[in-house]
Amino acid sequence: MDYLEIDDNGIAIGGIYQKMEGVDPSEYENWVEIKGKAQVGWSYTDGVWSEVVKNVTVDEIRVVRNTLLTESDWRDLPSYPDSDQEAWRTYRQELRDITDGYVPVPEPVYPTKPN
Repeated sequence: MDYLEIDDNGIAIGGIYQKMEGVDPSEYENWVEIKGKAQVGWSYTDGVWSEVVKNVTVDEIRVVRNTLLTESDWRDLPSYPDSDQEAWRTYRQELRDITDGYVPVPEPVYPTKPN
């Protein structure tokens, strides 16, 4: 049988282990048998392993947003030659607004770049 060591919050923190003969049982105090699929970083609650889904924080959203804004800065200059400048301005405003009332989710949806 394979086991994962869990911390006080029920998160798997160690590698996959196998119990060995002659080892003090207290060494296995935080070990939980892997039944089915599980790996380091997963959560063990009420006898069930589940993958921990990490939500994207507002700070992480800002990093992506700022990069997208920087990449499109040139499209907001008065010298921008194409006729889709207003669409780009709308897109850029949507990017700036993305953090307003943001609720962390695993996969945030960013505005779509104009064609």
